[in-house]
Amino acid sequence: MNTNAGRLYEFGPFRLDVSEHRLLHHQQIVPLGPKVFETLLVLLEHSGHVLQKNELMTTLWPDSFVEEGSLTQNISLLRKALSEAGEQQFIETVPKLGYRFVAPVKVVEVSSNGGAGEAAMLPRSLERSETHVRRLMLSIAATLLLLTIAIGGGYLWRIKTRVSEGMSRFSSEETVRLAVLPFKPLASNGSNEFLGLGMADALIVKLSNFEQVNVRPTSSIIKYAGHEFDSRSVGKELGVDIVLDGTIQHVGDRVRVTVMLLSMNEGKALWSGKFDEKFTDIFALQDSISEKLASVLQLQLATGKQAHLNKHFTENAEAYEDYAMGLYFWNKRSKEGLTKAIDYFQKATEADHNYALAYAMLADTYCLTIFYDYNVLPSSEVIRKAEDAVARACQLDDLLGEAHAAMGLVKTYKNDPDGAEQSYRRALKLNPNSAIAHHRYAFSLLSRLEIEGAIREMRRAQELDPISLPINTTLAGCYLYVSQYDEAIKYSKLALEVDPQFGLARFNLADAYEWKGWHDEAIAEYMKLSEQRGFRLYGKLGLAFVYARSGRQNEARRLIGEVKSQFTSEEAFFDLPLQLASAYAVLGDKDEAFVWMERAVESFRFRRFDLRYSRPLNILKNDPRYEQILRRHEATKSLVSELSKQNSAF
Repeated sequence: MNTNAGRLYEFGPFRLDVSEHRLLHHQQIVPLGPKVFETLLVLLEHSGHVLQKNELMTTLWPDSFVEEGSLTQNISLLRKALSEAGEQQFIETVPKLGYRFVAPVKVVEVSSNGGAGEAAMLPRSLERSETHVRRLMLSIAATLLLLTIAIGGGYLWRIKTRVSEGMSRFSSEETVRLAVLPFKPLASNGSNEFLGLGMADALIVKLSNFEQVNVRPTSSIIKYAGHEFDSRSVGKELGVDIVLDGTIQHVGDRVRVTVMLLSMNEGKALWSGKFDEKFTDIFALQDSISEKLASVLQLQLATGKQAHLNKHFTENAEAYEDYAMGLYFWNKRSKEGLTKAIDYFQKATEADHNYALAYAMLADTYCLTIFYDYNVLPSSEVIRKAEDAVARACQLDDLLGEAHAAMGLVKTYKNDPDGAEQSYRRALKLNPNSAIAHHRYAFSLLSRLEIEGAIREMRRAQELDPISLPINTTLAGCYLYVSQYDEAIKYSKLALEVDPQFGLARFNLADAYEWKGWHDEAIAEYMKLSEQRGFRLYGKLGLAFVYARSGRQNEARRLIGEVKSQFTSEEAFFDLPLQLASAYAVLGDKDEAFVWMERAVESFRFRRFDLRYSRPLNILKNDPRYEQILRRHEATKSLVSELSKQNSAF
């Protein structure tokens, strides 16, 4: 749209400043979404003349296909914004043709030095209060529009009255909670399923940087991909205010998408739209949807945020499809899933050597194979590959939060805790609403034995991603460390509601029951674990622990013997030696306890906080062997960390 940025338009009590991209009403800023502002500007430029609907749509959406309803929505929002002027009519609907701006308009040209005469000068009082007013309007914009649409025009007046009285009811901390669900495929073509997930992920990434909106992360919604689901039920499960639901169809060289924004409170649609693009222009389609969504939510976009909204991580459709497939398997967290995710992310980077997000996720996936002890490759090789990938991601886009979150993992496994913490802090600065960055930063704080800070970060992660299995399970573990067993039970149960087969959550639940003194409940949960593939040894050790504490020593020793005989099986997780040390400590067999403690500490995966907050191992602390083992571990770790820093690519 060709406009003169050095102009002011005055009509009635309003002034539109093109260069500052704002509308003023009696020296107060009127919040307008980007497309609504552009709609008003086009009407003002052609005031007194009829603008046909197709002409307006072509001007406002030059590279996208949108339906007439999108234009009608913009006009409706604009009329509401201008309704403060009373009964005065500004925009006339010309039946079957279009719209005409009918109020007198005064155009003031502004010179490069701002000397435009009285009409072009902004009042000093406004200059002084502009920052305060903008901050207030930013914080209330999204909530105000949603309330307006959902509750009706009568309530709008009361809300506006509160704002004019300077009440800060809608603070910046009160955000709209939004879930973008995987777009449902209309055809049985398997690629459509992953394309629908990729579309949702792209919109989540675009919208996650807006502090006014708390967007549920992809990990929260990915389990619905490829399944039939009721949008309202999912919205309630995710604990959100609004849901963006859609369908997607890839036919030939076209991609057709329908979207609908649903209010959970009102149970009705706030907005809907249809989009049609060539598949090679799928990124323009994502821009159209995200921009429209921002307009509907009435987000006031700062320049940097607008740039993020229109940012494309790739222009290569093939690379994008591979990335979407990788994302799907990345979230499965199984050995097979992560292996496939590595393959697909690798393909995405080969199709587009500048795909920073794909490199970041590739590095992240490599690190997760270490975390879950899958041994897909030797640890040193996995770390090297992850390091190369994350270095490339940061080289391509140093403002990518996902890259810095992955870098934190790489530095963790290179024994550089200070560097890891810096990376997590950087990731959170770039995207404060990243649940995964808060989650991993919590682990970084735990490694420093800063338990209160870890719980704070973990709680924030849980608020952002309330049904995440790893986050709820880790939060439960943190509460176990500080003996808050009721909280540990609460979050363990929450994780198990999502997935009853999530063994680590059940182990935490059983542990909380045991320390709370509910032995029967603990035994029941450990029995379930002892029958679950991948957690049988944990279940048996848990039972041994309960029996040892309750005086059933022979039964405890029998179970410990079974675990030791199977220790080399694939079911043996990295911290099993520490669990064996704990069991022997409770039995009073200190010599055996130290044998297994030594083995645990020598493990590549040993975590100091597991030892520090272990109640059974407190029994060993008065024995000099306890400190000797820890000192040897710390000395080795310090040496490795120093060598790592000297050879680090960061």
